[in-house]
Amino acid sequence: MAKKKAGRIARAIEQARLEEPITTTGQLAKIVSNAAPRKMTDRIHPATRVFQALRIYINDELGQLASALLAAEKALKPGGRLVVVTFHSLEDRIVKKFFTDRFGRVQVLGICRKLKCQMQALSNWAKSQ
Repeated sequence: MAKKKAGRIARAIEQARLEEPITTTGQLAKIVSNAAPRKMTDRIHPATRVFQALRIYINDELGQLASALLAAEKALKPGGRLVVVTFHSLEDRIVKKFFTDRFGRVQVLGICRKLKCQMQALSNWAKSQ
């Protein structure tokens, strides 16, 4: 969902909360959907990113990631390697900045949107060995 819709969605949530408390995910999904209707080309429900943003905020996922990177750095032996798997661009940005700040570079080994495809490739590789 584009950032330009965020204000409209926030205002709709705020207005709905004035009328009555939002007590179910279904209510929130409907509010978001009404504020930012799904286009025919959209692959995901309009509320998906809202729920993701709420989960990231409530669980402090980005703060936890930063803490984990610092802890991993302390635990890593000299010459050791640290591999980090990220699942979205917010995490990517934090990890890449962490590595760039410390080592001046980031080595990205591969990007695969479909883990099933990657696992199949690994399975085929193992069979060929």
